[in-house]
Amino acid sequence: MKTTKEYPATHSMSTAWFIADADGNVGAFEFDENGPVPFGVNESSFESLIEIDFVTPDEDGFPTFEMTEEQLSGISERLRPIDANFDFIRSVVKIDVVNETRFRSLVKKEDCVCLSRKLGLYIISYWDDDKYKGKKLRDLVLEHMEFDVWNSNEWNDGKVEYEHYPDDLLPFYLYQQPYRTDKLTERTIIPTHPFKEEQFPKQVRKKLLHIPVLFADYTFLQIAEFFPSKMYQTEDTISIHDAQYSLLRKSDGEKAYICTDSLIFSKNTTPNSCKKCEYKCSLLWNLRQPYTYPDFDLDTILYAEKPTIALVIDKNEYTTPSNLSKYLMQLPFIMGVPRKINYNGIFASLCDNDIERYAEKCREMFEYQLNHYHPYVLIFNENIKAFLSKHYVINTETITIGDKQFHYFMADEIESRETEILALAQQPYRGIRKPHIVSKEEMEKWKQAGKEEEKE
Repeated sequence: MKTTKEYPATHSMSTAWFIADADGNVGAFEFDENGPVPFGVNESSFESLIEIDFVTPDEDGFPTFEMTEEQLSGISERLRPIDANFDFIRSVVKIDVVNETRFRSLVKKEDCVCLSRKLGLYIISYWDDDKYKGKKLRDLVLEHMEFDVWNSNEWNDGKVEYEHYPDDLLPFYLYQQPYRTDKLTERTIIPTHPFKEEQFPKQVRKKLLHIPVLFADYTFLQIAEFFPSKMYQTEDTISIHDAQYSLLRKSDGEKAYICTDSLIFSKNTTPNSCKKCEYKCSLLWNLRQPYTYPDFDLDTILYAEKPTIALVIDKNEYTTPSNLSKYLMQLPFIMGVPRKINYNGIFASLCDNDIERYAEKCREMFEYQLNHYHPYVLIFNENIKAFLSKHYVINTETITIGDKQFHYFMADEIESRETEILALAQQPYRGIRKPHIVSKEEMEKWKQAGKEEEKE
């Protein structure tokens, strides 16, 4: 058991992402430097959500983030005629729709996003030294506005003060998270015409995160209450029962310990401080379960997933069908190597005998993770199968490790046998479950029990 207080922020996690509530309303969440930030959220910005991350091509292949006329009314009301000082750097422009073909032929797709084909509205950030081409493009613009959606917050006299784009400019709920993790994410904009989840095309809709509450009911939210999240500074953090819990305020303002990391190590071996040999290994793989975009189950600490497939990985990368991703966990073949080795290029520099030797050293941890998650399916390649066959019983369909039996498939069979794999993966999760949120009183009991175990 390990407890830490006020550990310093060492990295920036300032980012933004879209989250949908129980009624399908879409909210933009801006996460500040310290977090918490849900695992798996890409490093992004509010502007990038609209201009890159959630953009899809229309039938002509043009980048599009389509909104309704009502949702764009705040932009339409702010449009002004162009003047001599107008440029295309971060602007919303309106064109006459009869000139659409010509306009689209003059702009670069990577510099432009269509907000409404019907209204002729585009976000454009145009850079080009060809002034004649620029003039031709300028002649097609009827009106414009500067697209400034910069949001920020400051700590002033014991209070958080927020700055954000005008309330009626865009159709998203806006939640802003202050730098201090002891403060909750605050709803700072309630849209008049909310953007709905179903407005996104299917191919990007899966990027959304979901929470089982209504934005309209919550002025303050604790995002870590709904998603396993990472952070760099908090009031009190404890590592216990193969997990990390941080003392945070819940959405109702009460403090509790919320799981913010899962540290799945063997009780006898940790890759950073193994004392059984002279190698002093560094951790090669981050032993966290990979995050995808699943349905969330707050009864488990396993990054809100219920993994039923273990993808055993080595130097070869596997391509997996997207409909298997929500069931997958990555299980490293080698989890630690001697510190003297540059492990960023380990597989390029080690011979097969060395790789097998380090895999043997990590076998206890490999078994420990399998026991913890207890998947139905293992997927691996021929090299890994050759190693496993020396230590475990493998027949044509199953492999027995310890007292557990698993179905296995070869990496080159993933696509051809996808239906079989999916049928096995859709069975109920059978691994270890631990609570996502623990009360302060219950954590004290856990701590006391941990001290008693250490005495023994």
